[in-house]
Amino acid sequence: MATATYWIGQDNNIYYGSGVDGAGVLNLGAADGSNGGQYEARADGLYDKYTDSGVPTLTYAANQIADPNAPNSGGQVLGTNTTSGTGYTPAENTQFLNDQEASLNSTLGRNKTALDQGITQNNDQYDLQVGTAQGDKEKAHQTYADQRQGQINGREDARSTNARNAGQGYRSLAQMIGRASGTGSSAFRDLLPHVVGSDLMSKQKIANETYGTNLQGIDKKQSEYDLNYTNALSDLLRQKKENEGGVRTRFENQNQTILDKIRGVQGDRARVTGGGYAAVKATQAGTDASIEQSKNNVENFFNEFRTPYTRQQATVGTPDLANYTTDRAQINAQQNGQNPDNPYAALLRKKLQA
Repeated sequence: MATATYWIGQDNNIYYGSGVDGAGVLNLGAADGSNGGQYEARADGLYDKYTDSGVPTLTYAANQIADPNAPNSGGQVLGTNTTSGTGYTPAENTQFLNDQEASLNSTLGRNKTALDQGITQNNDQYDLQVGTAQGDKEKAHQTYADQRQGQINGREDARSTNARNAGQGYRSLAQMIGRASGTGSSAFRDLLPHVVGSDLMSKQKIANETYGTNLQGIDKKQSEYDLNYTNALSDLLRQKKENEGGVRTRFENQNQTILDKIRGVQGDRARVTGGGYAAVKATQAGTDASIEQSKNNVENFFNEFRTPYTRQQATVGTPDLANYTTDRAQINAQQNGQNPDNPYAALLRKKLQA
């Protein structure tokens, strides 16, 4: 059963209060609908007659009681002051409603502060994640640079070793051929340089191709990483926008709730001072516009739901690096050589036998 009460005053106005003593009651206007009276008194409460559907709607659930007060000279007795026993005046009720509105406006300010803090936290989180991703990128690029320099150094070492081995092999065979057939022989003069030079050229080509392929592999992996990094940043930006949309949507929804309460206070204040429907709508117009703007703001948010941060880790790919050997014994074994100290002996033997 409703605990609030209302009564029809001596001036034929409806008075609504939250207790049987009439404390803090509101003057809701004429009971007979004259002078713009907005409410119709029924057994279960007060019905708003001015609705969009045209059907009165229960606004204040309350029990009707007999008028507990005698009207004063102005006909504006609004209740009984529990302290002094005198009636509340319109000015006192207006002050009470002014205090309510001030409190609600303060709540609006705190809600705006919460919005600012939420946006700041969201931006800080985004900056932190981007900074972490950038640090990872620097480390990855340094790793690729180290690998690249290692391959360049390895290629130069391999080429130097090949040249040194060729020189040693040439000198060894030159002594052998010189003693056997003389330094003027075609084997010494033509065949030996050709065999050693051709083999050295082949080995240098293989070294260049091996390390060149490795360098291309490093470049490819770095390009793949950079693409992953770019995608990771795009995803962080998407999450930032989604989170900001969520923060702003919650702010606007809370604002609408507070503004709706302010709207009610403004209407009550207009009624306390004897205003009818037109006066109520006029005093609520600014707040109604603010509520409508807030609703439009929410509708304009493309991303309404908060998405937790899940930073995508850019993958650091490891390139497949081929090995290159300049070991004499292995080279000679691959060529079925007989002299472990000279890989060119078998090549020269084949040329001489041809």
